[in-house]
Order: sequence, then structure tokens, then C-alpha cells
Amino acid sequence: MVTVAKQTRAKVKSLAGTIGQVQSPAYYDEVDGDLFLAGFGGNASVAPPQRMPPSPPVTSLPPDLRTQPLPPVARTEPPVLRVEPFPPPAPPPIDVQSLLDESKKLMSRSDFVGARETLTRAIKMNARSALAHSFRGYTYLLEADEIRARAGNSKSLLESAIKTYAAAFPDLDKAIELDSTYPPVRRHRGTVIMGIYQSRKAQGQNAVLASLAARAAVDFRKAVELDPTSKSSLNALGEAYVASGEYREAIKQFDQATALDSTFAAPYQGRCEAYRALGQLDKAYAEGKKSEARDNRPEARRCVESLVVARGR
Repeated sequence: MVTVAKQTRAKVKSLAGTIGQVQSPAYYDEVDGDLFLAGFGGNASVAPPQRMPPSPPVTSLPPDLRTQPLPPVARTEPPVLRVEPFPPPAPPPIDVQSLLDESKKLMSRSDFVGARETLTRAIKMNARSALAHSFRGYTYLLEADEIRARAGNSKSLLESAIKTYAAAFPDLDKAIELDSTYPPVRRHRGTVIMGIYQSRKAQGQNAVLASLAARAAVDFRKAVELDPTSKSSLNALGEAYVASGEYREAIKQFDQATALDSTFAAPYQGRCEAYRALGQLDKAYAEGKKSEARDNRPEARRCVESLVVARGR
């Protein structure tokens, strides 16, 4: 069968080429049923195809079936795919430490009321947390410093600063009662007293200054005793000695502070004021320039500026 088809295609292609045509008939590899070829030019008779018998006529449906409704087709709804979102992560547990951390952020934004509210929650959770009491007292110190910084000679603002400083004592005293070995709370308490000292000095109430400076020095000495490597406590003690008129003792504290950190500007400023009070203006000027080189804020330059006038520079 296949051979006959190939030969037929070759002859058709050859005959087409004689008249300038290109023709290549297709053929099938497989043909169902029997195929009889008479050959080229033959007269073999082929039996005619048989007709299929006709289909029987369609009879009409009975009357009862003509009016009967078709049964309902059951509809199947496609399934609904619901995507449930993951539940939100559970908030971290609230404890005293997390509230302390939150209060630090609020204090850095000068939100002292918010910080105190947060610390009050911490104290309710643990009434014996020395840190929570210390931090809450510290918020009053920071707030009072801001009030005093903008007070100038305003008596009302200075009084407001003094009252805010005083509000720190209950929490700071409670922190010391709960943990007497925590150095920063003693330094904060001394700093509160020095804040009141500066406010009273601005008001011209010089009679109370010596006692305030002495009280502050007690707290600063205790802070240094608890942590001799704290440059901040050493500097604070030196400033209390300057306020008390103990200038040589103040210089010793400033020397220890700069030995711990030579980039710390405050002790140079303190030495400038101590040497100026001792009448050693050249040394005072040199220390003031060191302070100015490390901190160019106006308060860091005040000692040098006063010496420029005093020495005619």
C-alpha cells in the first residue's frame, strides 16, 4: 500500500514537471479498511457502495410526557477560597524595663509629663524599683533646668524652677532608700540642690548659697565614693567646691575628671573659674581656651570672655 502511494506520488511529480509545475501529493502511512486499485488505465469494475438502511421514524411522545417539566438541574457552586490574614504579632510584654526605656525616649523629646506618667505605671508594677523612682525624680531635674535656662532674671520663672527642682526630692530620696549603692541618684540629688543654688543666686538670695553648696557637695562626694571612675560625678563635686569657695580642692576634682577623659570640656571650664578666683589669670585663661576648644557653646566660653576683659586682651 505504502509502496503504491510512493510510486504514484513520484509519477505525479514527474508528469507535473513536464508542464513546468511542482507538485508532490501527500499520502497516508495508514488507511483503515480495504483499498482496491485498478491500476493506471485499467477497467476493473468496483462494487458500488452499499446504502445504510433508513432509520426508523420517530414516534411522538405520550401526552403525559409532553407537559411534564424537566427535572431541575442541580447547580454546584464553585468553592469559595478565603485567604485569612496572618494574625498580627503579639505586642511585647510590658514590664518595668520596657517602661524605663520608653521614659528615656520621652525625656529626650522633653516630654517630661509623659515620661512621669510612664514611670508612674512602672512604679505601680513594682513599687520597689529604685530605677523607676530615680528616673521620675530625674524628669523634674531636667524640666527645672529648662525653666531656669529661659528664666533670665524673671522672678516668677525662677520660683517655678525652684519648685520643680524641689519636686524631685521625694522620688530621689525613695530611690536612695531602696538602693543606696546606685551612684547616679546621688549625683542627681546633688545636681537638684545646685539647680536651686543657681536659681537663688540669680534672685540675689546670697545668704542661702553656702549651705546649698555644702549640701550638694555631700551628695557628690557620696557619688564619687560609689563610683570613683565617673567623670561626671568628679566634675560635679568640683563645681560644688567652687561654689563653696574651696578652689584648690575643686581643681583636684577637675584634674581627676580630665585624667579620665581629656576631651570632657566641663572640667576645663571649672578650672578656669577656680584659677580666676585664686587670681591666677594666665592659668585661668589657658584652661578657658581648652574648654572653648572642646565645647563652643556660650556657657563654655563665659570664663574666657570675662578674662579677656579682665586681662585687657
